[in-house]
Amino acid sequence: HRSSLARWLNTAGAVAFLGHVACAFHFHHQWSHSVAYSDTAKQTAELVGWNSGIGLYLNYCFTVLWLGEVIWCWMAPTSHARRNQWLSRIIRGFFFFMIFNGAVVFVRGPIRWLGLIICLTLVVCWWRSWRRNEITTERVHRNP
Repeated sequence: HRSSLARWLNTAGAVAFLGHVACAFHFHHQWSHSVAYSDTAKQTAELVGWNSGIGLYLNYCFTVLWLGEVIWCWMAPTSHARRNQWLSRIIRGFFFFMIFNGAVVFVRGPIRWLGLIICLTLVVCWWRSWRRNEITTERVHRNP
């Protein structure tokens, strides 16, 4: 079933992301928020000329939101599946922004190509899901 596969893939992605965060904090930031903030500000300044670590807070929001999504889709799958489309689009837009920045913008070398492939895959999957929902809505309104 498609929704079951999506739920498992979403969960696997969240677990992989949490592993990534744990490794980053352990190996690069010595489990220190201030070190992580400083590193984020330095990378942001080098890339865009703005010395700010606000991206770290965006990552914290991303983490909490993704965990919330996973918990919601497991605890109340019908509610999660039937939520307003505008909410799904806002969440997906934020996810895409964060993933694109983390996997493409702030990455160098061949890994950037992998990030682009991941982002393109997400766009295709989300577009197909959106189209499927649009077609289903059309059928419901046409055949009451």
